[in-house]
Order: sequence, then structure tokens, then C-alpha cells
Amino acid sequence: AEKDALKAQKNITSHFHKLGYDAVGFILNPANTDTSFSLEQIRKLLSGEITQWNQVSASNKLGDIQIVFDHARSGAVRLLEDSVLKGSKLGKNCFALKSNPEELDYVEKNKNAIGIIGVSWISDLDDKQSKYFLDKVKVAEVQPILMRVAGITNKPIQGNIALKQYPYWRPILAVSRELRAGLGTGFASFMESEPGQKIILKGGLVPQRSSIRTINLSE
Repeated sequence: AEKDALKAQKNITSHFHKLGYDAVGFILNPANTDTSFSLEQIRKLLSGEITQWNQVSASNKLGDIQIVFDHARSGAVRLLEDSVLKGSKLGKNCFALKSNPEELDYVEKNKNAIGIIGVSWISDLDDKQSKYFLDKVKVAEVQPILMRVAGITNKPIQGNIALKQYPYWRPILAVSRELRAGLGTGFASFMESEPGQKIILKGGLVPQRSSIRTINLSE
């Protein structure tokens, strides 16, 4: 639909540059005893079929579940509506705030809240702001799509996103509508190059061109 809209404007052709991958994460208050969700639980939480924490875990006494996201036009929410709810809208217990920092602050102060957030806000462990946020909230784990075994869950970290073992990943695209190769195309080309891909990797995201290294630690 976006391509058609551009073509209708003096026959403009759009160019898409694949830069890497991001993901949508779920953040919780540190006091919450639940740390992981199945795919079906995520669907029911978003649709409003699950509204109480004791429906997730019988021992959880936090009461009503509040699901918050960063903005009314959030790209993270759009991804979940499309891929999880198949076009349906979020449940009545979901509501928008005005920014990602406001959302993180809300989850920190409300034990019963779940935050929906782009992983880029919490994935750069060299960034002081990311470290500050991670000291205030915790990141939930989610069941992989291809490994529906009880107890198997993954966090939205780079390796899991690259291997698609974390289900709610999304591509990072640069879209150019330039009629000739100009500044925008040059920037996108740089981000596709080795130095640009290293910047994406350093930022805690997954570059389009990357190798995966698994490290096993033992005492």
C-alpha cells in the first residue's frame, strides 16, 4: 500500500534497504514473580481474555493486569496486532502513554503492569540510559515458535533474534524515495556496509549481515 501511494505521486519509485533486525519485548516490575509467558498467554493477554495475574499463575496475587505501551501509534503494538491478534484490536486493559521513558517509569512504579517496548531501548548494555532502565525493570522471556516445549523460553537478546528463536522480531528497513542516488541513499548504503553493520551490532540489535557466535560458560 505504501509503494502504491508513492507511485501515485508522480510515479515515484521506493527503494528498500534491509539493515537488520529489532524485536518487541515485554517488561515487568521487579516485584512480579512471573518471568515468562507462552505464546498463547501472550495472545490472551493482548486480546483481553486474561485480565488477572492469577490467570497466568495461581500464586500471583497482583490483581488486575495493566498492559502499557509507548504511544497510541506505536509500531510495536502494530506488529503485535498484525502477527498475534491477526488484525484484531488490543483488549480494554491495554492503554498508551506518551513515550518510552514514561512507559518504563510506569512499569517500575506499578507492580501489576506489563510494558510493550522496542528492544532497542534496553538492548545496548554500553548505554547508560539502557543500564538505568534495566536496573528498574526486568525483561520477560517468551516461548519460541518452533520449540513449544513446556519450560523453554527465550529473552529478546541478539542471538535469539538472529536465529528467530524469539518470536516477536521485526526487520529494520530504510526506505528511500529519491529520484536519484543522493544523501539518503548514501546513508542507507553506509548502514548496509561493514562499518554501518558494526554500529547496529554495537547498539544491541542484529545486523542484516552477521555471523552468530555461541559462548558456553562453566564454573
